[in-house]
Amino acid sequence: MRGVRKLSGVSKSLFPEPQQKETTEEAASLYDQKVSLLCARFVWYAQNSNKTKLTTQNILIALEKEFFISGRTISDIIQSQEQHCTAIRNNPATLTNFKRQYPGFTWS
Repeated sequence: MRGVRKLSGVSKSLFPEPQQKETTEEAASLYDQKVSLLCARFVWYAQNSNKTKLTTQNILIALEKEFFISGRTISDIIQSQEQHCTAIRNNPATLTNFKRQYPGFTWS
C-alpha cells in the first residue's frame, strides 16, 4: 500500500516503545519503605495522641491526607504489619531519629 512505510516510521518516532521504568525488586523495595514509613507515622501519632487529643479515626484521616490512600487500606496495612509497628513502639525512636530516617515529614 502506498505510504505505509513512511507512516510506520513516523508513528515509531512519535510513539516510541515504552521503557520499563522499575523492576519488580525496586517496586517491592519502594513499597516496603512506604509501609515502614506508614507504620512509623501511625506509631508517632498514637504516642502523641494524648497531647493532641487524636482518636484512632483522626489518626487514620491524617494518614489518608499524607499518603493519599484510603483509611481502609491504611488499617489493612497496619494490621498486616503489626509486628513491625509493635517493634517501632517497643523501641521508641527519638524525634531526631525519625527526622533523620524520614526527612520529608514534620515530626513535631
